[in-house]
Amino acid sequence: MASKYFPFVNSPSTITEFRKIRKADRHGLTPEQMLERHKERARLKAKNQPRPLSVMGLIANGCSNVMPKNVRTIPLGKHNQYMNLPALQDNRKKNWNSAESTFGQSRIQTNNMGRYSSRCRYTHYTYTRLVQSWGYVVSSKNLYVRIDHNWGLISRLLSAPRGYRFSCDENGIKISSKSNPKIEYHPTAFDFILAISSSYGFKDIIQNAKYLYSVRKENEKRKRLEKRKESEIAQSIKTAEKQGCFVSIMDSIIAGNCQAGTESWAARCGLDKSQHYRPSVLLQHGQKTGNEKLVRIAVLHAVRRHQREINQGYSSIAQHILGYPIEI
Repeated sequence: MASKYFPFVNSPSTITEFRKIRKADRHGLTPEQMLERHKERARLKAKNQPRPLSVMGLIANGCSNVMPKNVRTIPLGKHNQYMNLPALQDNRKKNWNSAESTFGQSRIQTNNMGRYSSRCRYTHYTYTRLVQSWGYVVSSKNLYVRIDHNWGLISRLLSAPRGYRFSCDENGIKISSKSNPKIEYHPTAFDFILAISSSYGFKDIIQNAKYLYSVRKENEKRKRLEKRKESEIAQSIKTAEKQGCFVSIMDSIIAGNCQAGTESWAARCGLDKSQHYRPSVLLQHGQKTGNEKLVRIAVLHAVRRHQREINQGYSSIAQHILGYPIEI
């Protein structure tokens, strides 16, 4: 604010403004010395400014909704490597949902589903086990993972194997080949636990990536051969759906799509990974999300699997539900 001592607006900041100050008000300093003091104060102020919160700081302050694009949760996978965590134990609770990965400490989340009905005054609650499982793509060569499991908390900086790189896409953290980007895989928390705890490292993850690529390649080849019969394929999907054909997460995995990518896509579409869905419903979601090609592969496998089950008169639970040994 201007005054009789400082005839300019706000505080002086240039040599010209300091020279306008009367000598009696300079406290024995020259304009040049006063300017240097001003600059030093500005440097100290800038140095003491609070830094932007780190990833861990964002999590600690409950700001996981504003995470950087290269920080993602990692799907847990099909193995129960977290069910013995003390934070997830409560025998009094029922109505459990499928466990989900999250930032922050592992915990039990209570979901208020509202009243059972308009005539019932009781509130329906469900519970979800939230397991700390996330990763931070520091660079194409390095990935930081933080995963909670039965034997402790993994907090590790991982290096990409030779010829491969880390990155993120709409389905989460993935590892892909530098020479052929189509060879890619979205690891689950279980994949990372095995890579860290065993002597094989990323060998299993790379094998999965190559295997799924070969399956997708074969399916694409089959699709090209069947392109002329597009109308027949569309009709076969409609017929199978009328006969009671439903698609599960196992159809997607066996068809060549990785589990983590399938789970992330299902979550974005608001689908439950433990449920079965009509082919037409999934194809509509595929069109909306731009993943029609991968969804169609899963649907066509489900149609073939459904026809085989009709012919043999029974179905295998391993073809429908995660966690059972299966021969592909």
